[in-house]
Amino acid sequence: AGVNYAGWPELAVHVNGKQIGKVPVETSKRQVFSLNVPNDISDISTVEIKFPNSTDCRKGQFSYETACTDRKLIVRKVFLNEKQLENGEASGDRNTPFSLQSSEGGIKFDVAS
Repeated sequence: AGVNYAGWPELAVHVNGKQIGKVPVETSKRQVFSLNVPNDISDISTVEIKFPNSTDCRKGQFSYETACTDRKLIVRKVFLNEKQLENGEASGDRNTPFSLQSSEGGIKFDVAS
C-alpha cells in the first residue's frame, strides 16, 4: 500500500544488489505486486525493497511538521516464489521492516540457500 503526497510512491526490487524492476503503488489499499527475476541471476542471496521516490514534506516552504504526511510505502509481506521471506532488516532514516519513508536504504532480506 502507499501514502500519496505530491504523487504516489514507487516500489523498487533489488536481487543480489541488482535492480530488477520498479512498480508504481497507486493505492492506499493493500495489493499484491509481482516482478519476475531475470534468468541471468542464478543463486539468489538477497532481496531488497527500496523506495526511490520518497518526499519530505517537512522541508516544504509552508509546511508544518505536525500537519505533514509524507509519501510512504507500507510493506506487509515479501515472497520469493511461494516462500515468505522473514526477518527483513531496515536501513535508512525513518525506515522500518514494514514501512519505507526514505529513499536511503530499504528493507533487506537474506535468502537462505
